[in-house]
Amino acid sequence: MQQPLSAYFKEFQFRRSQNHQYRKVIQNQQIDRKSEQWKQNLREKFVNQAKKYIGIPYHSRYHNEDSQYYNAPLYLDCSGLLRQIIFDLREDFGFTLGKWNQAYQYDLLDKEIEFGQLQYGDLVFYEGTYYNNERAFQHNIVHVEIYLGGERTIAARLQKGVIQEFESYKFESKNYFDIKFHYKSINPWLEGEYKSFCEEHPWRDDRDIWISEKYSIFAKDVNIPQQLDHNQQRIYVGQGNNGELIKSFFRQRGFIIMETVNDAFKNDYFFKWVQCPQSIDYFSFQPQKQIINHIPKAAHYLGHKIPMLELLRENKLTAYQPQTYRLDKMDDVVQFFNDQEQGVWIMKPYNLNCGRGIVLIDNINKFKEDLKKGKQFQVADYHSFYIQAQRDKAKAEIQDHLGIQKQKQEEQDQNIIYKDINPQSIVQKYIEHPLLLNNRKFDIRCYALVANLHPYTVLYHKGYARLSLFEYTIDNLDEKVVHLTNNSIQKQHPDYKAKRESTIWSMEQLISYLQEYYQQDRIDLMFMNIRDQIQNIFKAASNKFISQGQKGEFELFGLDFIIDQDLNPYFLEANVNPALFTENQVQKDIIPKVVHQTLQIVLDIFFGRQYEIGTFEQLI
Repeated sequence: MQQPLSAYFKEFQFRRSQNHQYRKVIQNQQIDRKSEQWKQNLREKFVNQAKKYIGIPYHSRYHNEDSQYYNAPLYLDCSGLLRQIIFDLREDFGFTLGKWNQAYQYDLLDKEIEFGQLQYGDLVFYEGTYYNNERAFQHNIVHVEIYLGGERTIAARLQKGVIQEFESYKFESKNYFDIKFHYKSINPWLEGEYKSFCEEHPWRDDRDIWISEKYSIFAKDVNIPQQLDHNQQRIYVGQGNNGELIKSFFRQRGFIIMETVNDAFKNDYFFKWVQCPQSIDYFSFQPQKQIINHIPKAAHYLGHKIPMLELLRENKLTAYQPQTYRLDKMDDVVQFFNDQEQGVWIMKPYNLNCGRGIVLIDNINKFKEDLKKGKQFQVADYHSFYIQAQRDKAKAEIQDHLGIQKQKQEEQDQNIIYKDINPQSIVQKYIEHPLLLNNRKFDIRCYALVANLHPYTVLYHKGYARLSLFEYTIDNLDEKVVHLTNNSIQKQHPDYKAKRESTIWSMEQLISYLQEYYQQDRIDLMFMNIRDQIQNIFKAASNKFISQGQKGEFELFGLDFIIDQDLNPYFLEANVNPALFTENQVQKDIIPKVVHQTLQIVLDIFFGRQYEIGTFEQLI
């Protein structure tokens, strides 16, 4: 039976009171906590307590039913180990650590020290960048280990492993790269000091300060949220996708960064940057006082493949894409079945990115056959489909009664190659003869900035080229890393770390390469066609969302183009949350400029100032 609300509140009061009690231990004990003897003894306790957890497995999500650690009584990751040790020794330390991760623990310790200054029990923090675009933590701190002397440490290091001692704190991770080591003394903790030493991250402890929300039964007053105070200039940046780029821009200009977990649900911001439009409360948005980085409906009409296809069709712009059909629309399916073009095709889910759900099709006739079986109808008019469905229903009842339906279905399934065809997808002719760079396939990631809706203001940035790690061949379609050139696919390959610098070219590199094989006028025409396509697409799209647009709304799009061997560009897709990670030198040169210039342009327009386009070009 579920506990009543009053019981939960009493439990909360107890936990908060208990935490205060541990802090008072320091005041009540007649101990010189800064003496070397005290700190040395507590260091010994700290490390010995850590060793008691040797053999405890890493986080439970990495252990399925086949793992020997499935349903283990305890799991601890790297920061969880520190939390557990401090909790066990809470009467010695006088506090317990909060629920946050290793970045929080990094900020709770004073300035960094040199490796040669490390003592038994001090901490080694790891700064790094995740391969798979996981959200960036504060200071990019991704891991922590306890120092044992020499180069030895104890830690929860391996996701499918256990807590153990390691001969060296140096290792090559499968999850993050560009590792930098930061060494910190635990002396502040040994002396009973529990606070954030980082001015940027105060890390409010909800166990000590509890502020009820306006709808809570414990709230003293229930008021309408206050109107935005422009003097505060508060900035909220959502987690992930290298949000530090946005934060650094505003910090340099004296704005206040909203850092706490609860800030994600507050509406008293001046500027809000998040990955998904769903993270914005458009109902509470104040268009003359606030700025948000997503335009309502823009993600739907431009960021999803089916609405984008319809937009191109309505405006007679279908030549911008290879031949494309919808699998969710009967008349499109009929046209697709009647299309006699052979060769390689590609299926893309309508609302996914980063290469997810993409299927390369080398046997288009078999794909059509399996599509018919999957849909369980023969293409015809609605009446014959209805009659056939009734016949199939009656037939199925008889077969089920005779016990032969399952066997027939299994035999039928064995003949299906293309299983699980997602009907909410498009199927598109694959460009089998793309332009190659050093025999490798590539695409172009450029940017379009809708900086204002009234007047409609669109700018364009040429971006950079994204290359496959390996030489192009049409013979093996199972190797997605050869055919899909976006970073999220490439970085999954084990060779990525060694070759990542070669996977991104600047426009200067691309042009220099093309000049060896093509006349300059053809190269110029290729880029002009890309620019014209973007301009016409955004002119067409303006009718979809400009009428409901308000001051303070903007959108930065990532646009992808493939080039064929005749230098003809084809538009692939638009992304409303383009990746902002800087994993190689070209991206480090380009992406921060794109982001910071975007923010400056948007702010200048919002405040009625003349803006400079920087490395952008004016489109509309």
